[in-house]
Amino acid sequence: MNIFNSFKKHKREIAKIEISTVLLRIAAQGEDELPLYVMLTKLTSDGRKSVMENPGRILEVNKELEEMGAKIIAQYALLGNYDFVNIFQAQSNEVIARVSAKFGSRGTLEPMTLAAISMEEYVRELETAKIISR
Repeated sequence: MNIFNSFKKHKREIAKIEISTVLLRIAAQGEDELPLYVMLTKLTSDGRKSVMENPGRILEVNKELEEMGAKIIAQYALLGNYDFVNIFQAQSNEVIARVSAKFGSRGTLEPMTLAAISMEEYVRELETAKIISR
């Protein structure tokens, strides 16, 4: 294995550990926490130009997100079909819909927003469904 492949392998392992840490933190949230959302984004050609010309713009956008009512839990740049994954908390679907629509309307990125629940909540809902269906 050459040095480049070794580096790529270790970089993937580090990313897996970091994402696992974030997911564990999310799973540990209590029921009194705000709902979770995952936003996968693809940069458009204008978005790539903007980020290359002003990388600090990404941090400015984070401030805008928080002003709109979304709390950033974690963010990662990705290699693959999407450029970024963002994990947020917000009061409601409506807040995240507004965030997604506003940033998507700029023409610099294409967002895909998903609601997320912890695995504990998911298992609890499945158990509830079993009881109801009896």
